[in-house]
Amino acid sequence: MIEHLILHSPLLLGMLMLLSCGIAGSSIFYFCRSQPGPGFWATCCWLLLIAYGIYLFELANAPRSLAWLTHPILIMAQATMMLGISRFLNNSTPLSLIFFTGLVQAGFDHLCNSYSVAPSLQDALYSMLVAGCALWGVTKLSRKFGRNQVSAVRNYILVALSAFALVHCARAVVDIYCALTDQPWFFPAYPDSIPYLTLYTGLPFLVIALVALTAISLHFSIAETAELADEARASLARFEQLMQISSSAMLLVEQGRIRLSNNKLGEMFGATDDDLQGTALERLFRSQQAHSEFRIDWGASEFTAIGIRNGGPDFLARVVLSAMDGSSYLVEIRDITQQNELELKLREMANHDPLTGLLNRRAFHEKWEITRARNVPQCLIMLDIDFFKRFNDSFGHAIGDRVLISFAQAIKSQARHGDLIARFGGEEFILLLQDCETQDGLVFLKRLREALRNARIDGVPPSYPFTFSAGLVMNRHGIESECLLREVDSALYKAKENGRDRVELAWVADSLNTQRPNA
Repeated sequence: MIEHLILHSPLLLGMLMLLSCGIAGSSIFYFCRSQPGPGFWATCCWLLLIAYGIYLFELANAPRSLAWLTHPILIMAQATMMLGISRFLNNSTPLSLIFFTGLVQAGFDHLCNSYSVAPSLQDALYSMLVAGCALWGVTKLSRKFGRNQVSAVRNYILVALSAFALVHCARAVVDIYCALTDQPWFFPAYPDSIPYLTLYTGLPFLVIALVALTAISLHFSIAETAELADEARASLARFEQLMQISSSAMLLVEQGRIRLSNNKLGEMFGATDDDLQGTALERLFRSQQAHSEFRIDWGASEFTAIGIRNGGPDFLARVVLSAMDGSSYLVEIRDITQQNELELKLREMANHDPLTGLLNRRAFHEKWEITRARNVPQCLIMLDIDFFKRFNDSFGHAIGDRVLISFAQAIKSQARHGDLIARFGGEEFILLLQDCETQDGLVFLKRLREALRNARIDGVPPSYPFTFSAGLVMNRHGIESECLLREVDSALYKAKENGRDRVELAWVADSLNTQRPNA
């Protein structure tokens, strides 16, 4: 056994070269999995090592029970290498090709053994398959990498694979010649020199090709890494530029603390960037609820809080959280104080009459529907200023506006908190008195009449009559609002017909109240 290993020391040297290629290819595949080739080439090296390991093992054991595996594994190894080249060139060659070539070789070897075919013919078929695989790889590679940084390495691979194919073509020719002329097999069973090993197996050429292919993969992997690094630097530069030009405070938060921010953050909170770096984000805010400790819900996408500005008034802030990875967040902080004030102002304008400041008709209906759920007695009153047109005709529309404002102020001065007051249109007003019976409503209207009698309006003589007509209806048990409005409007119309400056009561029957109220 030792004698055989010594005689095959060149083969052992080749196996050591394959081992180094396998380790290098496996390492590149592990760290650069985006490259499709290294995994195949590393697999090729390991399959070759297995095949030649079986060969050496069989030399040391007379039965040679595993010798039939050598050719199929060798052909599968070289098919794996060529498939790696194809995948590296972005061709979709199926993986089944590897197993197909191995099965073809194993099937032919089995037939040859069954029919006692000369070993030289078996070896000839194996050599032709190997040469075909190598030439297929040469054809694929010759069409790529024409003039670039790896063209020299490409040419190196083409020469090595061509030499590898040439060796096996010559081997097949010699095998066929031996079979046709009944000559003994030309190649000895135990090659004992590197030149002989090279001419018999072409292994050094294959190793050279594998090393060069691994080098190309490494080159592209390094180039891809450099490209990704350039893209990352460009993205970071764009990100920092966007952070600086943003009107919002932009910051990177890691484990709840500020790691990176733009200049807007310091301006917003009245502090320098150095003071804010490493500060817990929660320390920049306080809760909108008094006497409650502020805590950030990192699971929320955004929240609103009071920002604490050093040396200035606090402000309302909208904070948007974007989770990045792990405990890192990209945070945007906007001062929405003016926006909030504008929204409140717009909401006020949308719900209130611009002249009197009372609710408008739409807002009154919305609030009324909410209060109806309380199921308490409500007194609905509709008012109309008597002969309002005379104010406009006699004193002008500006004085008419003053009359409307004075009337609205008189109503508000007599109403309670929670009562709803609205300008219903023109000189008509409507009130909803909460938790109020009919007599309470009449008392309210009496106080209002006294207040108007004592009111003084610039531009209107004190003796000029300033009165109103009113309709009143009770809402006790969830009567429809439209029905109540019709009845109170009818009562107001009746008050006008009956001489004005008076109150008329409307009556809406329900299941529990069948008594008509007395005025």
